[in-house]
Amino acid sequence: MIVTIPELIPIEQIRISPLRPALSKVPYLKPSSTEIETAQTTGLIAPLIVKQIRRLPYPLYEIITGEKHWFTAQAITGIPSLACEVISDQITEKDQRKIIKEDLNSYQISISTKKTDAIAEAQLLKEKIKNYQSRYQFCKESKLNQGALAHKLNLLKLSIETQALIKDGKLKVSHARFLYQIKNNMKQIKIAHYIIENKLSTTQAWDLCKRFSGKVEKNINNLDLALVERQTSEQLGYPVKIKQHKKGTGEIKITFFDTDGADDILKKLGYKRDEF
Repeated sequence: MIVTIPELIPIEQIRISPLRPALSKVPYLKPSSTEIETAQTTGLIAPLIVKQIRRLPYPLYEIITGEKHWFTAQAITGIPSLACEVISDQITEKDQRKIIKEDLNSYQISISTKKTDAIAEAQLLKEKIKNYQSRYQFCKESKLNQGALAHKLNLLKLSIETQALIKDGKLKVSHARFLYQIKNNMKQIKIAHYIIENKLSTTQAWDLCKRFSGKVEKNINNLDLALVERQTSEQLGYPVKIKQHKKGTGEIKITFFDTDGADDILKKLGYKRDEF
């Protein structure tokens, strides 16, 4: 059993072990844009296992496992150090090669099956927001779109059964984010299974959820309306709802979460405060 000691190590004092293969031979260790965005949003990067190879003139460490986390940290600005588990006892080159091989094998096994845990990410975001004065401030500092944040947090409003479908990779997040509108859990689960079994598109799932939530007006091309709402929400960065009446009149509702959000919407709509 290898004994390790947790330490916070400056990122510039960590390098890849020469015993590990070149990145060109293990491209799956290069983090995706989604993984980088998730790490940047949540502020969480898994610890590395390292071995100290030099003490003076400054400490230097080599990565035994966790190379992907190191690459992720390098892709994000403002990360001065990383949590590491430093091997405290002597370890042979043979043992190092064995650990590295097991680490690479675990990536190869999980690469085709591992899914981003969207529910866990949403829970982390919810906890992280508590450290900010407002959602707007959090989104501004983390460079996250407010509309995207709202969609992520809406996943936590889903029933446990529906969340399980997401975790198991059966229900896509792009489809599930609309299901929170359906408050009846049994109806919500049935619709979730219907979406999966019939392989509905994102727009079709949106339309279906709105119809079963009882919020859709009659005699309207709901598929087109849902598409406009979705595209407008994504472009503006805030949830947008469009209500059309029979005589052609209607309403457009834009939801914001605080006064900063309201100011941001007005700015995007072209409003300029008069200065005297």
